[in-house]
Amino acid sequence: MARSSSPLTAEGDPLGADLPAAAREVVAKLTLRPHPEGGFYREVFRDTATVLRTPPPDGERRAAVTLIYFLVAGARPTSWHRVASTEIWHHAGGAPLWLDIEPAGDPGAGGSATLEAPPLQPPDRSLLLGDPRNLPHPAVGIVPAGAWQRARSTGEYSLATCTVAPGFEFADFHLRPA
Repeated sequence: MARSSSPLTAEGDPLGADLPAAAREVVAKLTLRPHPEGGFYREVFRDTATVLRTPPPDGERRAAVTLIYFLVAGARPTSWHRVASTEIWHHAGGAPLWLDIEPAGDPGAGGSATLEAPPLQPPDRSLLLGDPRNLPHPAVGIVPAGAWQRARSTGEYSLATCTVAPGFEFADFHLRPA
């Protein structure tokens, strides 16, 4: 692997000294990079088929579906955020993963809606995703389009894949205002 392609070798160690060794190993092996919400990701699939995203006023074309690897490390939950499309989280390895989800308000508005967030309070719903062989924790969780969400690992790291349909675009991604 070229030194410049790995987040582990960038000047200033963007992974931080507090990142567990097991998480560092997965980040390096999968060539993940930091995500603006927190965590680490790499897109592994973007459909060449496109769909017209609705409802109005959007009407923009998006990939039909995208898929990423996403790693949440130890005591580093992601920031509260939302995207305009439905997300399907699949636990892929490491410790179980909490998905905290708050209502969307107007799920059809997605990225074009006002970013006013409900007051900070316990999440409306939390899903614990884990190894499907170790029920009762499901391996798959759904985050509705436009819902506020964050992810938290219960251990050193949690690895998931995240399928987004219509496909993810950073233009449709919003961090919760502080």
